Amino acid sequence: MYRKRDFARVALVALVIVTSVPAVALVDSRVRWWVWGVVLPAVVFLFWRLWRIAFVEDQEGVANPDEVLRRSDFERFPRDIETIGHAVRDRRFRSGRFANGYKKDEVDRFFDNVSKYLDGEGVGIAVSEIRGKEFTWAVRSSGYDQTEVMDLQRRVARDLGRILGNPTDRR
Repeated sequence: MYRKRDFARVALVALVIVTSVPAVALVDSRVRWWVWGVVLPAVVFLFWRLWRIAFVEDQEGVANPDEVLRRSDFERFPRDIETIGHAVRDRRFRSGRFANGYKKDEVDRFFDNVSKYLDGEGVGIAVSEIRGKEFTWAVRSSGYDQTEVMDLQRRVARDLGRILGNPTDRR
């Protein structure tokens, strides 16, 4: 089954092929004036939208290489990365019923992925993704304490930024 991006690429190629043949007919003087005003903008918009879906949007899983640990970083800073990994694996958040908190399964899934990444197994996660991750509020169920989750999130992003040498993460 095609993902959204793959489908958009196929649809984009099909749109170019399908519209190239009738485009010759548009040059013909017998075509009404409204065709230029209705059909052409619709085709251009469709082309633009498919291009955005296929190549620009939904870049999840594609991290900025400058914000991801490289193999050499794992060799140069093993103790620092291990310390961050322990903090992520040994996380304990307070949870309360009907309090301001994040969905437990979503937070656990995210930090499990970060833990795998720090162990060298998972997909690379950029520091900006860790820092900018927003979780869903737990409604009518118990959730993890918001401030504790955000503190760990900031700490991991800050420590990884230090390892990568990002000047904005030196605090």
